[in-house]
Amino acid sequence: MNISVVIPTHNMANTLARAVDSAIAAGASEVVVVNDSSTDDTFKVMRRYVAGYRVRFISTPLPAGVRAGVCFARNAGIHEARSNWIVPLDADDVLLPDGLNALAAAAATNTLVYGGWLESAPRHYPEADTALMNEVAVSAPPPQRLSHKNVTHATFLFQKADWRRVGGYDPQFEAGCEDWALMCALVSAGVQPVRVNAPIYRKYVNCEGRGAACAPKAALLHTLLEQTYPAVFHAI
Repeated sequence: MNISVVIPTHNMANTLARAVDSAIAAGASEVVVVNDSSTDDTFKVMRRYVAGYRVRFISTPLPAGVRAGVCFARNAGIHEARSNWIVPLDADDVLLPDGLNALAAAAATNTLVYGGWLESAPRHYPEADTALMNEVAVSAPPPQRLSHKNVTHATFLFQKADWRRVGGYDPQFEAGCEDWALMCALVSAGVQPVRVNAPIYRKYVNCEGRGAACAPKAALLHTLLEQTYPAVFHAI
C-alpha cells in the first residue's frame, strides 16, 4: 500500500529530521513536509532530503513569520500528496518502525484506522536538578469514545478521497481539536473508524507547547464539536 506521510512544520528544525527519518524508516511511499512560514533552520534541515523522490518540501504562501496555521498546512500537504492513503505526523513526533504496517493491515477492510502511541514527557527532579524522559504506552480509546475525547490525536490513516469529501481540516477547531474534528467529520460522512491494538507513533509531550496553551479552550471546542457533528455525539 502506498501511504503519504504529511508533516507540517513551523520553527521545528530541531526535531524535523527525526520525524522525516522515522517516516522513511517506517516505509512511507512519500513524505510531504509543509513549511508554515518558519524562520529557523528548517530550509537547511530539508536540503539533505529535497533531492530524493520520496521526500517533497513545499511552503505555505505567506511571508516568513506569518503562519497560515496547522489546518491550512496539513490541507496543503494532503492536496499535494501523490497517494490516496494519508497519515499526518507532527514535526516533533516519530512514527514507530511498524506503525504504517499496522495501519495498512487494518486498512484492507477499513478506510479510517488509528492506534495507540508511546508518550514521552519530561519529568523534572528538583533534588537532582535534572529532567529525564518518562515513556508510557497509551492504548487508544475505542471508537465509541469519540464523542467524549480525541481518540487518536494527529496520527491516523485515512483516504484522500474521504478527506476531500468532508472538506479537509476545519480551521475553526485549530486550537488543539483539529484532529478530533476531522475524525468526527469522517464518521458523520459514514466512514467507520477501526482501532488497532498497537502503538503507531511516539508522541513527545511538551508542557509549554500548543496543546497546553490551548487547554483553557477545550470546553468551548468540545461544545462546538457537538454542535457541528450532532450525529456523532448522539449516536456513538
